[in-house]
Amino acid sequence: MVTRTGDNRIELSEVHRWAEDLAAGFTRVLREDLGNSSSWGRVIAYPWNSLRGPDYSVELDLVRFERTAVGAVDLWAYWRVWDVAAGRVVGRGEARVSEPATGPQIAQSVAAQSRAIARLAREITATLENVR
Repeated sequence: MVTRTGDNRIELSEVHRWAEDLAAGFTRVLREDLGNSSSWGRVIAYPWNSLRGPDYSVELDLVRFERTAVGAVDLWAYWRVWDVAAGRVVGRGEARVSEPATGPQIAQSVAAQSRAIARLAREITATLENVR
């Protein structure tokens, strides 16, 4: 775990580790949350089967996803919604989420990370709903 302790300072935990690759875990949780928060049906992660690709694609640029010194989580991301068949962007957005932790322990920060990703999924879903 990495914790931002100042504007230009981070601390790496010597004892707390992720159980999976952060990028893969983030993608998995976001995909699950998008599936739970929308009526779009099936949500798949890239790369997808080229024979049955999606109608729309969400491209995400994750700028910040970190624990703060007080245990809260900051998430900052930009996204674009693509109409795959037309090959054009049909929606875009930016999320700056700060999710408080219920306490200072790492487990509480991890729970805050999950809530932050769920909030991001709801914001992306709102963009997708406007595309319909």
